[in-house]
Amino acid sequence: MSRVQFLTPRQIRGLVRIGDVLIPGDEQFPSFSGSDCADEADRIFMEMPQLDRDRVRRMLGIFRFLPRVVVRSLFAWTERNEHLPEPVATTLRSLGFAIKRVVMTLYYSDVGDGPSVHASMDWHPRIVEPGTEDAEVRPVVAQPRPERARSGSLAVRAAEQARGGARSLARLALDERAQRIGVLRRAVIERCESILDHIQSDTAKTRSDALLSEVLPVADALHWLEHDGVAHLRDQQEHAPMPLPGKQSWIWYEPLGTVLVIASWDHPFSQALVPIASAFLAGNTVICKPSEWAPLEGLIEGLLAEAGFAPHWAQVVHGTGKVAAGLIDQRPDKILFTGSARTGRKILSQAAPLLVPVDLALGGNDPMIVFDDVDIQRAAAGAAWGALTNAGQTSTSVERLYVQASIFEAFKAALVREVECLEQEIDTDGAA
Repeated sequence: MSRVQFLTPRQIRGLVRIGDVLIPGDEQFPSFSGSDCADEADRIFMEMPQLDRDRVRRMLGIFRFLPRVVVRSLFAWTERNEHLPEPVATTLRSLGFAIKRVVMTLYYSDVGDGPSVHASMDWHPRIVEPGTEDAEVRPVVAQPRPERARSGSLAVRAAEQARGGARSLARLALDERAQRIGVLRRAVIERCESILDHIQSDTAKTRSDALLSEVLPVADALHWLEHDGVAHLRDQQEHAPMPLPGKQSWIWYEPLGTVLVIASWDHPFSQALVPIASAFLAGNTVICKPSEWAPLEGLIEGLLAEAGFAPHWAQVVHGTGKVAAGLIDQRPDKILFTGSARTGRKILSQAAPLLVPVDLALGGNDPMIVFDDVDIQRAAAGAAWGALTNAGQTSTSVERLYVQASIFEAFKAALVREVECLEQEIDTDGAA
C-alpha cells in the first residue's frame, strides 16, 4: 500500500510512467520505478505551493493514460519549445520544469527503498575536517535536523514552533486537512483496545465508560469533521447588498493562528483530540496541554504522528498549571479550556489583558425531572447512569432530581436498587 498522501494511486502511476521514460535505467543504474523513490513523493509535494501542486497532480493524472512513445515525444519537445507558438511553448516549459524537477529530485536524492542511486554512481559523500591532509574522514549519515538552540522556557519554544508551523500548514488545502482527519479517525478505531488500556491506566475508569465517553465520541466527532465540517468551512457566496449592484459578496474562513487547548482530567482523550482536530481542520496550529492528573503521555502524540500531522502543526506539552500559564503568556490566538470554574477564572483573568479570546467549559448543575407517567424502572436506571457514569465526574451529569410526589417513594426504591447493583472497579471486560 502506498505511503503517499498527496497523490492518488492513478497519479502515482502517471509519475512512475514519466519517471521510467526520463530514467529508464541500465546495467549500472536502477530505473526510476526500480529505485522505489515514487513512494517518497510527499517529500516534494508537501513543500509545493497549493497552485503548483494542483497543476502537477492534474498533469500526472493525464500522463498515466499516454503511451510511452507519446510521453517521450512530449519531453523531447520541451527542449525545443522556443520553436513553437504560444501558449503551447509555455505549457511545455512548465511541463519540463515542474515534472522533470519532481522526477530528478526524487531519483537523485536516493530516498527510495530500492537499489541505491548514490552507490550506483560510486558516490560516497564524506566530511573532511580541515587543517590537515591526513584528517580523519567519516561518512555522511542522515541525521534528524538538530533543534536550534533557543532561549526561554518550554512554553516559548512550543509557541515559536507553532507559529513556524503555520506557514507550512497554510499550504495544506482544506480537503487535504480533512484527509488527515480521516486517517486519524481510522487510527483511533484500529487502536481502540490499546487506547482503552491507556485511558484505564491513567484514570482508573471502567472499560465501558472509557469506550462510551471517550473513544466512540471521538470517532463520531472526527467523522463529522472529515465530512460535514469541510462543507461548513468552504467559501460561500452571498447576495450582494443593494448599494453594490453588479458586485459579488463572499464569506470565506481564515485560520486564527495558534490555538491553545487546555484539556481536562475527567475526559482526557476526547477533550484533547476533538479540539485539536477541530482547530487543525480550520487551518490552525495547535498546542495541547493535558491535565497532569491524566496526561495520557504518548497516546495523543502517537495518534497524531500516525495520521501524518507534522510535529509543529499539533504539539502536546506536558506539565502543571505553571506550564499552562507560561503558554498563555505567549499570546496564542485562542484558548479552549475545559475544567473547574476556579481554574477558568484564573485563565480568563490572565488572557483578558492580552486580548486573547477564550472558550470556557466549566461544568454545570444539571437537574433531572421525573413525572408520574414514566416507566419508573427505566427512569431510575437513567438517573443512576446520568449521575454516576464516569464516577459522576462529567460536566453534564445529573446532580439534582425533581420527582413528582405521587411516584416519589416508588422511584426512590427503584433508584436505590439500581445503585446497589453497581460495581466500582477497574475491569477488563466492560462488566463494571
